[in-house]
Amino acid sequence: MDKFDSEEERLFYLYCVELKENGFIDSFDYQPEPFLLSSDVVYSWKKELKTKTKNMESNLLRNHIYTIDFKIYWNESARGIFFNEIEDEVLLSKIPFVAQDKISHVEVKGSFDFNNMTRLATVNIKWVYDKWGIYINKIIPNGKKTCLFAKTFVPKEAMLTVKTKKPKKYKFTVNSLESYLERKDKP
Repeated sequence: MDKFDSEEERLFYLYCVELKENGFIDSFDYQPEPFLLSSDVVYSWKKELKTKTKNMESNLLRNHIYTIDFKIYWNESARGIFFNEIEDEVLLSKIPFVAQDKISHVEVKGSFDFNNMTRLATVNIKWVYDKWGIYINKIIPNGKKTCLFAKTFVPKEAMLTVKTKKPKKYKFTVNSLESYLERKDKP
């Protein structure tokens, strides 16, 4: 896959690829089918012509759709490591993803929000949950010490710069998938 809407989406894609290669994800979709949050609002009116009256319709409000960035289909082996179900009765903040029927819906955001798009995404996320009962995980892959990569692992391909393939610098301790899994195994 070559085209992403942001560098954060590309990095998250690499994260998903590595999890899939290691059997934690069965499959994932980039920009899956959008959610229709509201339909067009149309009103009727009459247009007077020279010889007759014509019934017309115009849009008062256009529909509102929302497309998430990723839809992840988890393998059962990832439960308790990478995802938990809402009904698992565990502290969900200790695991990176919340799932419903082993599916996580993900909105990827950057650590710096220049156009304040996180605020709009938060409204859409609440709207999807209210209308469809689907929880959307808001994920920041890279940046601060609280980001996904800092809490879990950095994909091998993301450990190197794109152009020079030299080690990339991060603001946190970089862990591989293997070292993250070793830490998770320790009590």
